[in-house]
Amino acid sequence: MSRIKKIVIATGIWPPDIGGPATYAEGFSQRLAELGWKVKIITYATRKSKIKNQNEKLRKFASQTFIEKENTREIYFISKKWPKGIRHLIYFGRVLWAAKGAEVVYALDATAAGAPAAGVAFLLRKKFLIRIGGDLLWERAAESGQFSGPMNDFYESGFYKSFRPFIFRVVRFVLRRARVIFITAENMGEVYEKYYGVKREKIKLLPNVFEGRAGNEENYFRSKSLKTILFAGRFVRYKNLERLIKVLGEVYEKIKPAKLVLIGEGPEREALELKVKSLSLNFTRDISLKDKVEIKETVSREELKRIIAESDLGVALAWTEYNPNFILECLKAGTPVLVSRENGLSVKLPEMFLADPFSDKEIGEKIISILTGPQEAKAVAESLSFSYNWEDSARDLIENL
Repeated sequence: MSRIKKIVIATGIWPPDIGGPATYAEGFSQRLAELGWKVKIITYATRKSKIKNQNEKLRKFASQTFIEKENTREIYFISKKWPKGIRHLIYFGRVLWAAKGAEVVYALDATAAGAPAAGVAFLLRKKFLIRIGGDLLWERAAESGQFSGPMNDFYESGFYKSFRPFIFRVVRFVLRRARVIFITAENMGEVYEKYYGVKREKIKLLPNVFEGRAGNEENYFRSKSLKTILFAGRFVRYKNLERLIKVLGEVYEKIKPAKLVLIGEGPEREALELKVKSLSLNFTRDISLKDKVEIKETVSREELKRIIAESDLGVALAWTEYNPNFILECLKAGTPVLVSRENGLSVKLPEMFLADPFSDKEIGEKIISILTGPQEAKAVAESLSFSYNWEDSARDLIENL
């Protein structure tokens, strides 16, 4: 182990917020703490974050920050009730204060957390590392509706030059300041080298954690009469959920009875609800899709694991995926999956589990194939094996300090 025993982790989100950085920050920091490290986590607090802490005083905070302390972890929450700019300055100050006794500043995004963290590391001459789970610039362009297509097309077309150039410059500054850039999927490394001018030797793969082999979870009951298709994640445009709803309507007669369950939160929730209301199935009479699509708010990690294990198919058909945690959880439970071909997963999937996210026809055919041959699909899912735990993740980071 390295002699370095103090680290500051700067993240934009923290459980119960949804997203890879939140899952990673909690699991990784806990493992470092178990190894004897002193860990300070700085994060932004959403409304859901404060619910997690049961202390009455902290739950009632208005615009101030609050702290949760454990034996070797301290978690500092910066309220999102502060206006933009002001809350980033407060975040910078908190990272600056926390970093004084640390040797390493480790950021989990390239802007809201990464920019303040990079600035602090520069001022205090600390080692600065960053782990990025997605491409912010492409995601913003896709969410805004100004670009429709996978991440590589966004950069190859040159659109990145004109879309929010300030964000591009911030990300480029942060990436170039980092001693090591950890990525969750190889398809990101090529972009950062070619378009952001990052030296390839600085880029290291640090995949999402996948603990245990597929099919290792409890054997939950899967209904034989109702096929459940499941998505869990953020409701944003590039996740391609409107297309998924549309395809379900088109293939329903061939796989009925089936139900699509969407779990999460995000700006596209209302659009998804409207999509469900507007579509009807092509039967002899119109039947609303609303009984066939259930949109649920975020659930606890344990509850999500139960729902995954009870489902017949997990789907992640974003225009570009980055080694999605949700799909890894499905495989761990032995639940078949359908994923975009450009997915960055740490485990190689067979063709039956892959689809072009822009092809209604292929998505529909793959859904029908998996749900009408459930035993074969489940056997394939359970045969997949890949293990990368928190111990491995901690080791790989420490080796790059």
